[in-house]
Amino acid sequence: MHNYLNREASAHAVLDAARAAQRLPGTSIPTDGPVGIWGHSQGGGAAAAAAESAGSYAPELDLRGSFISAPVADLDATFRTFDDGMLAAGTGYYLDALASNYPETAPVIDEMLNPAGKAMVEAVLEQCLFETALKYGFQNSRHWTTSGRPLPELLAENPTTRAILDANRIGNRTPNAPTFIVTGSNDDIVPAGQVRELADNWCSRGATVDLVEIPLPPFPFKTGLGHNINEYIANFGLASSVLDQMFNGAPVRNTCDSDAGRVTKADGALRFAGVIEETLGGA
Repeated sequence: MHNYLNREASAHAVLDAARAAQRLPGTSIPTDGPVGIWGHSQGGGAAAAAAESAGSYAPELDLRGSFISAPVADLDATFRTFDDGMLAAGTGYYLDALASNYPETAPVIDEMLNPAGKAMVEAVLEQCLFETALKYGFQNSRHWTTSGRPLPELLAENPTTRAILDANRIGNRTPNAPTFIVTGSNDDIVPAGQVRELADNWCSRGATVDLVEIPLPPFPFKTGLGHNINEYIANFGLASSVLDQMFNGAPVRNTCDSDAGRVTKADGALRFAGVIEETLGGA
């Protein structure tokens, strides 16, 4: 069973992958060389989880920095955005993983779901994203519950599932290396608000955080355009340049306001334009 959006499992998988890469025989990868972390969306959440866990779980790694794009840091906020959109049944992926990783939630989930909801959860277990979007996209999860209320509300209110949502929230630990976080102002799958909150939480813990918000127009119908345009701009336009600078020891911008313990609320368009000029103009 895939550990979908499980903070600890995702963090360990990323950091163990770095360890494994350094131990591969017959390569030029040094066993104690510098490490960078890079991920988007679910992978962004995994990258963020790894960034804040590296100091305790893999202190031997020479982590130089992390490029974190559209991270899923707050499951509750993200699932509420899923509803009515292309990835409406993405919550079904989570329910499958939840019941597998936390068996005590199985009866809770069973009570929440009506026959249509149970069929959806069983079906997505064997689907990839595009198949799920085609079959279940643009629906509201209230149609899958016995109470007629949306699944995110039920998960947030039930004490058992609420505790697990809170335990899997990213931002309650401190990265031991600089982080570069990207979000889109109108990301229609992974909302920008919870990304800003992640940055604020890390800032309050004394981390070095460079937060860039890509100014995107609002897109109707939650088609995922706001999420995927963000991906292309951030990951194909910025990531390799930013990580290269981190690897080479270049100064890292810190957008944290040390007095307020949060990210400075700079103009997103100007900040993004500045990053583009810095990272690409000097290449």
